Amino acid sequence: MSIHQITEFAAMIAAQSRSFIESPQPLGDAQLQVCWQATRSRLIDELQRIDACIDDETTSGINAHPSEPLWDRLAPLIEEVFATEMLTRVWSGVLAARDRLYPTCGYGALARNILVLQLKVRQRALRLLVDGAANDKDVRRIAATDRTRRKLERWNDLLLAEMVLRDEVVDYACDARRAHEFGIDYFQNQTHATYHATWTLLIAGMRAAFPATDGANADTASLPEDLFRAILACLPVDGFLEDGPSLSLRSTRNKRIHLTTDCLPSDAITGMTSRIVKPRDSKFSRPANGISFSQLRRPQD
Repeated sequence: MSIHQITEFAAMIAAQSRSFIESPQPLGDAQLQVCWQATRSRLIDELQRIDACIDDETTSGINAHPSEPLWDRLAPLIEEVFATEMLTRVWSGVLAARDRLYPTCGYGALARNILVLQLKVRQRALRLLVDGAANDKDVRRIAATDRTRRKLERWNDLLLAEMVLRDEVVDYACDARRAHEFGIDYFQNQTHATYHATWTLLIAGMRAAFPATDGANADTASLPEDLFRAILACLPVDGFLEDGPSLSLRSTRNKRIHLTTDCLPSDAITGMTSRIVKPRDSKFSRPANGISFSQLRRPQD
């Protein structure tokens, strides 16, 4: 299944997040709108696939897949929903953090709209986990799916930990307090010498937590390739080498400001406020400038 690839991509975005957040290059409106549309399409597709499984089970009272119980088909889709949620939260966190540096560009509005869509899909998935059991076998399958959900949420908060610590993007963590504690443990008082090693170990841990599916017939049909491409198209090119690999954070900063330093910016670390206990109530308003969402239909519940 595709959880491995989705989490791997989310980890790459998180590991390079400082480079993307600090880039002086503006993100193009056209690329951001394509990214919004790709995100919306992905989330609506997840809802439609879930509904199709349920409709197959209930149409005319006949199971369309008698040899494959409903939750054997539904559980992988629900797990993909939570894996996609990790990716959208990490990417939205990057946009929200950029909005703190460039508040007139509308990045924060896009991040909030993505989060609203994701929360609607999350609500549907959680409702199925709570109400979907029909027998003891379903309960065991749902319990396994819920364990995967909780593992994805912990890793989501770990990937967002640095942004929560430095940029206070607490709304995009599943548990803001946990993400902040991860940030203190892994990223406070970091030097450039240890920063890369920290992310190398974290990504290795994520690969072990979500291993690639064995066998040549691994299901990759549901990979959000359009969303991957849309996010990559938004990233500033000065964070990458000409042949594709990303530059280190130190190399990127030296390239941008022609200044060598051995420490991460101390003024970037700010104390967390009471929002850790009770995250702020965001106003999901339309952007005053930048991308217009007026022509985009809202997804149906």
